[in-house]
Amino acid sequence: FYFYLQVNNNVWDFTYHEHYSYFTVKPLKTYFKNLGLEIIDIKPNNTKGGSMRVALQLIGGNRKISENVEQFIEKEENEGFHTPKIFQSYSKKISYGKEVYRKFINQIKKDGKKIVGYGASATSTTLMYHYEMEGDLDYLVDDFEAKQNLYSPGMGLPVFPPSKLCEDKPDYI
Repeated sequence: FYFYLQVNNNVWDFTYHEHYSYFTVKPLKTYFKNLGLEIIDIKPNNTKGGSMRVALQLIGGNRKISENVEQFIEKEENEGFHTPKIFQSYSKKISYGKEVYRKFINQIKKDGKKIVGYGASATSTTLMYHYEMEGDLDYLVDDFEAKQNLYSPGMGLPVFPPSKLCEDKPDYI
């Protein structure tokens, strides 16, 4: 995953045990150099909140190195991606999102509204735990039939097909 895009797209919920590698270009350039390779091109991809495709060649190969390699590094450095500051500001951004959510959800729960979640993915589980959503949702719905009629990990929320939304008509999804 391309850490720069993940931070800028605020997709921290993809940070869990299956996704344990988050890269920026500068350390990748050093890593590949130590292996006798050089980055010749980079293509960002917004899949899963931000990844990148890196093209390599043996150092000194006959392909020209794209200008975008240094442009990516410069952008990362200008925005502090190689300093602890980025992690501190990212953490604050995530905490702020949680604070806004908790205020909103507490108010609508106080108003007696019915709230359900759409999606029973690993990312939704990450979100539910970090935002301390236990007791907030009545159930989850998911398009993937293999997840239906099961329960979410840990919180034990039942997972139904999306058709349940038409039956129940919850106040919030």
